[in-house]
Amino acid sequence: MNTLRRSRTDRVIGGVCGGLAQYLALDPLLVRIFFIVFGVMTGLGVIAYMLLWLLVPAEDATFATRDEMIRHNAEEIRERAQHLGRGAQTSLDNTWEPHSRATNRVLFVGAGLIAIGLLVLLKNLNLLGWLNFLWPLVLIAIGLLILINNLKDRHG
Repeated sequence: MNTLRRSRTDRVIGGVCGGLAQYLALDPLLVRIFFIVFGVMTGLGVIAYMLLWLLVPAEDATFATRDEMIRHNAEEIRERAQHLGRGAQTSLDNTWEPHSRATNRVLFVGAGLIAIGLLVLLKNLNLLGWLNFLWPLVLIAIGLLILINNLKDRHG
């Protein structure tokens, strides 16, 4: 019988999407996209992800009690958050190097977060009106530009 477990091999952050994809026999990318969209639109995607990370054991883990598993998962979340924080700090430190690829990535991610936050704020304040259909098109266009630029960088 297939049981829900967090993946140790197919993970970006905590293995939740990889494990859920395996459990549901779906492509992990689709599950990740779902959590991102659900998180951006309602904020519940982040909450659901964190709860699953806390309550679902890793695929290779065995625990005597559920409380022991939750304590272990909470410690894993804390360690991963510290690791991501150190990585973000390193990226921010690299932003001061002129013409660095890390600078461009950090600036792009920062601008993207501001744009998404602004759109969500405008939507929550009911100020988007007719633009509700436009912002997904903008995200698609930005994604296409990223892919095209990445392909250009790889091929010369």
